[in-house]
Amino acid sequence: MSLRSILSAAAFAAVLGLFGGAEAQSVAPTPPTELGIENTQAHLPTEAREISDAVDERAVPAGAAIDVAPEAAVSIEHVDMIIEGALTSVRSRTMGETQQFNLTDVGEALRSRVELHDTLLGYHRFQDGALMSINMTDGKVRSNKVVLGKLPNFEPRETADPWIAINAVAVMTGTHVSKDDQGRTVLKLDKRLKPQFGLELWVNGAPVDTFDNQPRTIGAVLLLPLEEVVDALGHTLTDENGVITVLRTQDQARISLELATGLISVNTTPRGVTPDMQFA
Repeated sequence: MSLRSILSAAAFAAVLGLFGGAEAQSVAPTPPTELGIENTQAHLPTEAREISDAVDERAVPAGAAIDVAPEAAVSIEHVDMIIEGALTSVRSRTMGETQQFNLTDVGEALRSRVELHDTLLGYHRFQDGALMSINMTDGKVRSNKVVLGKLPNFEPRETADPWIAINAVAVMTGTHVSKDDQGRTVLKLDKRLKPQFGLELWVNGAPVDTFDNQPRTIGAVLLLPLEEVVDALGHTLTDENGVITVLRTQDQARISLELATGLISVNTTPRGVTPDMQFA
C-alpha cells in the first residue's frame, strides 16, 4: 500500500478520529442498502421468498476454497461467461433439465471465496463482506445467517457442493444476469456493489483536492484518501514495513495501523482492530 492509498471510514475513525478538534467529512450519497438483503429478495422469484422461522446459526468456517468435481458421473464442460466485462471460462454441467455452474469459478473472477461445510455452500463476497450461504438440504438462502428466502425448484442434496443454477449464482454474487448477442451469459454487479465516485472531501470546513485518489464507496463502505487528509491537518504520515503511522501535531502521539491485521495502536499500545481492511 502506498501513501496515496485509501482507507475505509472505519479505519479513519480509528486513526484520525483521535485528533482533537479536527473533522474530516465527505459529501456523499446515502450509503446503499446492503445488496445481500434487499436485492437478493429481488433476485428471487415470488414463490421463492418463503421466509423460515428457524434461522440456522451455523456459520461457514474459514478454510481452503473448494474446487472439486461433483461426485456423480456427469459431463462437465467449460463455457464462456462475461463477468464484469471480462471473458471468463466457467465450468458447467447439466443435471436433468437444469444447467448448473461452478460457483468457485465465478467467485474467483469477482475476487470472492467459496467454502463448503457439511450441507452449507458459503460465498464470502468481496464487494461488501457479506457471507452468503445456501443450505443444500432445503435450498434456503442466508446473508450473514439471516434467512432471505428459498430457491425455487431446488433439488435437495445430502452434502454441499459448488454447483448451482444461474439464478442462485446471481443471488450469491449480487449480480444481474443477461445474454449477449452471441448467447453467452453475462453477469454484472449490482450498482450498489460497484465503486461510486463523485464525492467531495472537506477537512475542517475547507475542500481538499484529492487529485487521482478520489473518495469512493464500495457497497456500504466509504473509502477516503489518508495522505491528503493528514496533510490538510498538518500532521506527519509514514509507511514502513506494512505499518502506517500518523504523528499527531497537537501532542506528538503516534497512531499506528498494521495493514495486514487492522490493529490500531497509540504510542505502541494496542487499542483494537478496525474492519474493512480488505479494501485498503
